[in-house]
Amino acid sequence: MSWTWGIHPVEALLDESPDRVQELWIVQSRRPGPARVRVRDRAQAANVRFRMVTDAQLRGAVGDVNHQGVAARVTEFEYADAEPLLEAEGPGLIVVLDEVQDPHNLGAVLRSARAFGARAVVIPKHRSASVTPAAIRVAAGAAETLPVARVTNLARFVEAARDHGWWSYATVVEGGEPLDRMPMADRAVLILGSERRGVRPGLLDVCDAKLTLPIDGVESLNVSVAAGIFVWEWAKMVAAEGPEST
Repeated sequence: MSWTWGIHPVEALLDESPDRVQELWIVQSRRPGPARVRVRDRAQAANVRFRMVTDAQLRGAVGDVNHQGVAARVTEFEYADAEPLLEAEGPGLIVVLDEVQDPHNLGAVLRSARAFGARAVVIPKHRSASVTPAAIRVAAGAAETLPVARVTNLARFVEAARDHGWWSYATVVEGGEPLDRMPMADRAVLILGSERRGVRPGLLDVCDAKLTLPIDGVESLNVSVAAGIFVWEWAKMVAAEGPEST
C-alpha cells in the first residue's frame, strides 16, 4: 500500500481507478473548501470509504507535504501490457523513456504525454524510475488515464513495434535530423534518454531515425520539457494530416 495526496491526483483516482482506493482521508474543518467537498462527494458516489481526520493525523500518515487536505491509501500501481499497445490500430504515439531515473521527470513526462495525445508511455523494468506516489503527484492525474507499460528490454520492444508497423525515433542532443525538417510517421515510437547519458547506443542502433531539437544558448533541455515539445509537434503533424506514414 502507498499514499497519494493532493486534490487533482486524488480526484483522478476516484474518477478513473476507484477500486485502487482502500481509504480516503479528508481533513475536517468548519469551512472546508469546495475542492475538498467535491472530493468527498466523489468518494461517496464511488462507494469509497473515507475518514474525517485532523491535519496532524494526515501529516502523520503522509509526512510534511502539501496534501491539500486529502490523501488516499491505494494499492500498488498497475502497469499496462505492452503488446496490446502495439496491436492497436490507427495513428498513435508511444513515448519510451530509456533509464529516466528521476520520478519527478517521469511524472512530468506522463503529464505532457497525456495532455498532447500520446497513446502510452513505456519504461524499462530496471534502472528506471517507477510510477511511485511522487511521480503520480507530478503527473496530476495522467498516471490514472495514460497506460504505462514496463518491459525487460527496450530494444526488443522497439523491434516488435517495427513488426507492427511503427516507426521509431530516438532523440539526441546533436547529430540527428532537426525536428522541423523531418516529419514523424503517424504511428511513432519516440525514445528519450536519461538525464545524464541520453539514449543508450544499443537502443540507438535499432531506431529508424534520430531527431534533434534546434535549440540555441543551452546545451540541452530537461527530458520532460523535451518530451512535451516532441509530443506536441507530433500531434500537430497528425492533426494537419502531414506525417509521412512510410
